[in-house]
Amino acid sequence: MTRSLFIFLALSLCSFSQNEAGSKKHPIDVAMDQAIEKNPSTAGMVEALGVASKAWDRELNKNYQTLMARLDPEAKKALRESQRAWVTHRDKEIDYLVKFYSKMQGTMYRTIYAESTMSIVKRRAVKLGHMVEMLDLRKNE
Repeated sequence: MTRSLFIFLALSLCSFSQNEAGSKKHPIDVAMDQAIEKNPSTAGMVEALGVASKAWDRELNKNYQTLMARLDPEAKKALRESQRAWVTHRDKEIDYLVKFYSKMQGTMYRTIYAESTMSIVKRRAVKLGHMVEMLDLRKNE
């Protein structure tokens, strides 16, 4: 593995863990960053990303269930269909990533793969979380 690839990945992981607005990091990202700081080896990063991926999956499911409990029937149906389509997309994207990164040589590609798969779930969890926040704002108006 080249030093520049390692630096690129480390910077990508740090910048990815902040949200788009550059505001406060999500607790899942904070925990992931702390785990990587504690064990910055390739294995440590892969483990931290795996833990974060599972946490983002739980966050996604929590946000989905919250929305399903609060939406009207028409919006619930649309969300359910959207989520089913997203799951299909996620599975196909991960299948592609497995095939792509399995051809790469070097242990660092395990970390890149782990970050790539985690980010798919994170983006959906964050998107659904923003929708929950919008409903909260409307409720408090």
